[in-house]
Amino acid sequence: MTGPVPTETSGVMRSALASTFAEHIGRPLHVTSVALFVEPERGAPFTVRSLLPLGSDTQRKIA
Repeated sequence: MTGPVPTETSGVMRSALASTFAEHIGRPLHVTSVALFVEPERGAPFTVRSLLPLGSDTQRKIA
């Protein structure tokens, strides 16, 4: 999804997302890294450009 949800479909989208993520809404989420994805050209598959670990060096675990 690369743009805003049209107003006329936002209610349906909100309901679908709330149903899909119900067990996670309102609960803490532990995030250890952030990924930057790129789409080389319109319609091409997204690929990971970089994966950035979060936290201090002592908290990071490299597999």
